[in-house]
Amino acid sequence: MKAAYIEHYGQEKLTLGQLPKPKITSAKQVLVKVLKASVNPVDLKIQSGKLRPLLHFSMPLILGNDYVGIVEDIGADVKSVEIGQLVFGRISKKQIGTFCEYLVDEENNLATVP
Repeated sequence: MKAAYIEHYGQEKLTLGQLPKPKITSAKQVLVKVLKASVNPVDLKIQSGKLRPLLHFSMPLILGNDYVGIVEDIGADVKSVEIGQLVFGRISKKQIGTFCEYLVDEENNLATVP
């Protein structure tokens, strides 16, 4: 999948490239095809490495925290959304990564668009 990511902290420009499409690994996760993602000041702080003492991420790191997208697949225990629904959310702080074509997030981090 296409993604915008960094390969090290302090990288000034994002790398636009191909990374593996994420897969659902637990029953409460949702696979989302990302339509929109926002850029927040926290993304710039993560990119620069200023939050490195607080947040520990592996590289390459897809930046981005907020998104709107369409549910493409759901885990076995997901009850609040269905495949094909339009959703928005703030991805888990443990994994971040919305500057991409697809993401996997926990069901409790997203909601349907009214």
